[in-house]
Amino acid sequence: MKRLVASLALALAACATGVAVDDAPATTRERDAGGDAALVDAASDAHAADVGADAQGADVAIDQGGDAVGVADAGADDADATGSSDASADADASVPDAADAATDAGAIDDAAAEDACAGSLTDPANCGACGNACGATQACTNGACVDVDPCDAVAVSYGFESDAQGFTHGPTDSIAGDDPWALGKPSGVTCHGGTRCWATVLGSGGYNSCQTAYLMTPALDLRACAASPRTVTLSFWHHYAFEVKSSGQWWDGGVLQRSTDDGATWSDVTTSQPYQGAITGSYSGCTPTPDISGHAGWSDTIPGGGWAQVTYDVPAGERVAALRLRWLFGSDEATEARGWFIDDVAVSPH
Repeated sequence: MKRLVASLALALAACATGVAVDDAPATTRERDAGGDAALVDAASDAHAADVGADAQGADVAIDQGGDAVGVADAGADDADATGSSDASADADASVPDAADAATDAGAIDDAAAEDACAGSLTDPANCGACGNACGATQACTNGACVDVDPCDAVAVSYGFESDAQGFTHGPTDSIAGDDPWALGKPSGVTCHGGTRCWATVLGSGGYNSCQTAYLMTPALDLRACAASPRTVTLSFWHHYAFEVKSSGQWWDGGVLQRSTDDGATWSDVTTSQPYQGAITGSYSGCTPTPDISGHAGWSDTIPGGGWAQVTYDVPAGERVAALRLRWLFGSDEATEARGWFIDDVAVSPH
């Protein structure tokens, strides 16, 4: 029996290696001539019938008892292992895709949040990236709420390029012809800024005799600066050419005045540019006497012949609800001149 099993194993090995049983050594057959050889041949035939199946991957092992034991096909194991590995690789490959998708979704959410938070760089009600509302005493500057001094709110400037900007004018004696003030482009004189300014006459001539009139600002509310230690300055530019001084007298001229009761009463203002002297013209032919009479004021020709800036620092006691300033002009009964020009008025806390 042991020889039979050995022969069977030999036959199976030959099949696995591609060697025909018939090619086995003749000595093997001769030793099995007692009848075992026939069994070997039969086993070989049986193996030949099964070789297709065995060649596909079924291995045969022989145990010590002489029985054939089927062993799992290594090829199948390889296939299973390969399939398992491929599936694992596919699963692994799907992980980065999911992570990328999550990242992309997060980026979209961030972009949407940023769009939803679009605010303003200057609007205090919608300031900054997410539109925060600034406090009552704050301003929005470059997208950030910053503290501001309420006194800053009184700042204002007047260039007169489009309109009068609330300035008014009129005669002081109720005689309409005694008011020469006009806004526009004067002949022969270049305004300080732009092409329009106030003038006692816009034409090429000069003002008339016995005129008395004012040019007045709108009411200025300076209460926000009433308790502030800051300086509040009124400034303006002017140019003038009045009747020249003669016989020790200043005949025609102008003065800056202020009113803290909305124009009910007026007083003269001391400014950064000194007045030339008291205006004491010849008014015997003027009825009524022009208001400029007896006031220290600017007269003759402006020093330097061009435009000059004048400033007036408004004291705390005059920072009221309706401060007004006016330019009072007057001429006597003879010898007129080119006149007075006002431009670029401003109020600025600093």
